Amino acid sequence: MRGAQQISHIPMTMAAPVVSHLPEPLRSTLSEIGLKAEDIYKSSLQMWHPKNTEIQQAARLLAEPSLSDLAVFGRVVSWAMEVALAQDQQDSFFVSETVVTLALKDTLDDVKCETCAATRAAGVYLAVVAQGLGPSTQRLPISRMSPARSVRLRSAAFSAMLFLLAEQAKSADEEMKILSYAITITNLIAEDIHAAGKDTAQITSLLRSHAKMI
Repeated sequence: MRGAQQISHIPMTMAAPVVSHLPEPLRSTLSEIGLKAEDIYKSSLQMWHPKNTEIQQAARLLAEPSLSDLAVFGRVVSWAMEVALAQDQQDSFFVSETVVTLALKDTLDDVKCETCAATRAAGVYLAVVAQGLGPSTQRLPISRMSPARSVRLRSAAFSAMLFLLAEQAKSADEEMKILSYAITITNLIAEDIHAAGKDTAQITSLLRSHAKMI
């Protein structure tokens, strides 16, 4: 997806001639992702975002576990989830950095292998979803959420993990674009994410395969 746009650093609307040479259904899928991601990117620019170095630290934690940067991970993931949750313009959720940080710590304790970034990401996703989020500052277990709310929570957490698993960019501006792609792709595979439920292997597979698309 980034490859098509980085040819000339042009918007997706101008990159359409490049995408038009691809076979269907890939052509339609990439066009849809690109156009929707542009809208998310534009709106996310109005929100606070972490430094590029902090995003890289958070991503590195999934690949190279360390207890020294857990707070940074919590900040970055909370921010990414809030960007995702803000897109549908419904009532806001409170995303606790502490909940995210503890989710990572528990996952690091459970997943010991050195090449399991996607598995760790799946563990964090499942832990955050299990903790639940609520409107304003109220935390609400997912079992007590409406179906629509639980979908929003799952999608936001999945988007954040997908974002960190994607190849990292060199600037904050490019990182915002990567996040917009992650959110858009997550929305397109929402049914697959829901069907995977609490199955770590299935969530890991979805994260690993779709991170490669970004």
